[in-house]
Amino acid sequence: MESRVVTWNDQVASKRRGIGGRFMSLSKRWTGFGSAKGASTATATGQNSPNSNFDPSRGYYSPEAPEAIMRQLADYSFMLRDYKLAFGTYDSLRTDFSNDKAWAYHASANELAGVSFLLIPQVLSTRARSEVVDQKIEAALYSYLTRCSLPFGATRSILLTIELLDGRGPGAAEDAAKWAMKSLELGILSPILQVLMTERIADIRNTEKGTGLLRLGSRRRQAAFWNTLASVLWMRLGEPVLASARLQMART
Repeated sequence: MESRVVTWNDQVASKRRGIGGRFMSLSKRWTGFGSAKGASTATATGQNSPNSNFDPSRGYYSPEAPEAIMRQLADYSFMLRDYKLAFGTYDSLRTDFSNDKAWAYHASANELAGVSFLLIPQVLSTRARSEVVDQKIEAALYSYLTRCSLPFGATRSILLTIELLDGRGPGAAEDAAKWAMKSLELGILSPILQVLMTERIADIRNTEKGTGLLRLGSRRRQAAFWNTLASVLWMRLGEPVLASARLQMART
């Protein structure tokens, strides 16, 4: 796997990062030099550019296509825990997939770009979470739900984001709870998953203990609210034992 990553990075990725690669990317949208005729025609008819390597009838790229090789490079880098290379490669592919209207590819590239960024061992600032993680996951959700009708992909994106953010400190835990609540708002979860997500929000809020003698920043009351809500949902599903356990947690 490592040798393939080195080979693909040298033979494919490095060329696409250079001037030639940028020119080829632009050529998918523009016909000739400075003319947008080809791009506007393709957009109006809903068809891909003639330069596209994506086969819309089959829904995938051929294995020899540069986009497919780049995707393999990103996936291999991810599995080898080179998250910086994985993030950069996924991020660079997003534009190509968008130009080709390969929306399932576009959604997964955004999802994995956000996940890779969260896995990079670095201090995660509020600005980084907002400008990188939030934008990538929001784009993934939009493509999964609106363009692909794949709620499973959207659910997976949110779950991964929640768990990776929750281990990043109080500020990131706040964002984790926000994404969990967003999954409930989207209405893409089954009844069981709705209860489990409600419990997850309560658990996240319970970890936010606050600071100082006054416990400033504590989310104890919010944790009690979400535990109580989880108890109500369990009762609706006919699970009194689980409901009682959550109600007891709300009282404490």
